[in-house]
Amino acid sequence: MTVTLHNDRLIAVRSAYESADCARMRHEADILRRLDHPGLVRLVDHTEGPPARIRTVFVGPDSWSSKPPIDEQVASSLSAALATVADIHDSGLTHGDIRAEHVLVDSAGRPVLCGLARARTADPTTIAADVDALISLGRELAQMAGVEREAIESILATLEAGREDLRGTVRSLDRRRLPPAAPATPTDRRAVVAACGLLAAVSIVAVVAIVVLRSTGGAVPAATASRPLLDPKPTDVTVPTATVSPAVAPADRPTAPKTVTDAVNLFRDGRRYTLGRSGDIIVTGDWSCDGTPTPALLRPETGEVAVFADWPAVNATVPPAVSTVVDGAIDLVATDQECPLLRVATATGSRLITLSESS
Repeated sequence: MTVTLHNDRLIAVRSAYESADCARMRHEADILRRLDHPGLVRLVDHTEGPPARIRTVFVGPDSWSSKPPIDEQVASSLSAALATVADIHDSGLTHGDIRAEHVLVDSAGRPVLCGLARARTADPTTIAADVDALISLGRELAQMAGVEREAIESILATLEAGREDLRGTVRSLDRRRLPPAAPATPTDRRAVVAACGLLAAVSIVAVVAIVVLRSTGGAVPAATASRPLLDPKPTDVTVPTATVSPAVAPADRPTAPKTVTDAVNLFRDGRRYTLGRSGDIIVTGDWSCDGTPTPALLRPETGEVAVFADWPAVNATVPPAVSTVVDGAIDLVATDQECPLLRVATATGSRLITLSESS
């Protein structure tokens, strides 16, 4: 494999010369083109040979064979890898060659699977082979999990015994995140709880929307009506404030709130943001892993998704960091991690969305 620069991003290039290797490379390209999943290496292009070449977005120099997760990172990293494989299975395929060398590590430490040349149609036998490989790999990682080792091994034993499926195992692993070493002060904690409750009270932006605020002295600033970019003739409207009960979070750790609401007002840090429209679904999470939760929105009627990486200043606008469309989207789900991943659920599976995606 070689790494080259193409259109301002690093690209990994692999070549094949023998006919059998060229066929496997063609198959892998077809699989990546079909799945297009952020938990998998992202295909740039494939050319027939010989030599055949496949180009993918360069993830990083490390894999779990050279840089395995350790301590409190094990549960969340293993959970993310299992969720990706569960998505592959939901698509009707199996990975077929799960091992440490085929789990790359991106710049944020998240696992990205590669090596899909042996991917096959999903059936009980091929699914079981993937699950067995994940269990074996998970037990290797559990040795590096510190105080969480026994808990992770117990979760894997439940998966092995068939008492839990991959999705259930993901949920169990997500609950194993260690508590922060330095808890927030009482004042900080009240502020966090209040912010989460307010974020859960309302709906966010129409997809690919702008956010406009107007400051009014020392009072809570009044917000103008949002103007979705998808609407060719937007009009200002008066929108009432809605009261919606936030989702109840597990006692051991907070989770991103979610609501479907008629409201389009969002309050944060003493400002009111006017956004979105009835029927939109939102979740909030620290998508950038910078300590600041920001909103993500799904419009189920169209499948449009918008993910924001920041909040606007007064009289400024902030476009979505990601705007895309997921066919058949029905829900947004944030993984229960310190730096959560965003999943768009569909009737047949789900798709992960990352801030690195382009529109």
